[in-house]
Amino acid sequence: MADVEAAVSSKTSGEREQTLARVADLFLAQADRVNDEHVAVFDDVLLRLIDAVEQDAKSELGRRLAPVDNAPYQTIKSLAHHDDIAVAAPVLAQSAKLSEEDLVEIAKTKGQDHLAAISQRPALKPKVTDALVQNGDKDVMRTLVSNAGAAFSDRGFATLAARAQGDDGLVEQVGMRLDLPMQILRKLMAKASSTVQQHLTDFAPLESRDELHRIVTSISGDVVRQAALTRGYAEAQAFVGQMKQSGDFGEYSVLEFAKMGRNEEMLVGLSILCGVPVSIIDRLWRGSRHDGLLIACRSADLKWLTVGAVLTSRIGHGPEAADELRKAKAEYNKLAIASARKILRFCILRETATKRA
Repeated sequence: MADVEAAVSSKTSGEREQTLARVADLFLAQADRVNDEHVAVFDDVLLRLIDAVEQDAKSELGRRLAPVDNAPYQTIKSLAHHDDIAVAAPVLAQSAKLSEEDLVEIAKTKGQDHLAAISQRPALKPKVTDALVQNGDKDVMRTLVSNAGAAFSDRGFATLAARAQGDDGLVEQVGMRLDLPMQILRKLMAKASSTVQQHLTDFAPLESRDELHRIVTSISGDVVRQAALTRGYAEAQAFVGQMKQSGDFGEYSVLEFAKMGRNEEMLVGLSILCGVPVSIIDRLWRGSRHDGLLIACRSADLKWLTVGAVLTSRIGHGPEAADELRKAKAEYNKLAIASARKILRFCILRETATKRA
């Protein structure tokens, strides 16, 4: 402590920086063993020292502390709020000590360089991405959209799609997000340039490409156009919509509708879980093959109990039906969620392309 006091009062920046480095060394050497009280002591000391050192020393401290899970919080927060991006960037991009509230506040009050650094974090929750999408420029958007660890709310995706208009590169990046809701993808495609639309339409899984194209072709056909429904879904949509609004809707609802033979409500519920129009789910349910329904159900990550009930609603019971279900279950278990979502997305893209044509 005597060294710290001497360093703080010293007129020599070199002495202050050497002391800061020594304190950081001492902390890092035992970071995995110190308790909260010890961390608080280091926090107080480091805060006193960083106010008395040059930017380069602060930047180096941030670089060293950023990967440490139990780094002193107030020190990390001070570095994160620093106006110099060279100081703030390491902790903004890495430090687990920063809370969602910290990141949202910085996203609302700091410059684009700070937002770009936050956008690089390995994991981002919707509350943070909402703030980044609202306040970031196009460069921030590109960094954020390319971050596989970033999660978006429906509102965030809608804002992102709206802000991407006029920027073909960003539209394409947004359109290729696997977690992009289908209804937002449809809106994005409707306003995309013909070049971008073609790029997205041609987008397909790399693995088993020939087989996936065969499946897409088998379930697309008439599915890719918005057919006039011959079934009365208006009442079912109103009923399920009320359930969803009151918080009573989920996968269990689709299972119960299937068990009770309420097929309209079952298909409306399935369309909500998959994020696709009920017209598409209706045509898949009526089709001669199970592939389409399996892909839709897997894209929503439904349990086999629910999927089996949905299939039973169209094939009935009996020995032949039981054999079909066994084969369908084997196919369902082999189907990857990511592949199912890509295939379903491809159908929506083709539907949009057909409408525009």
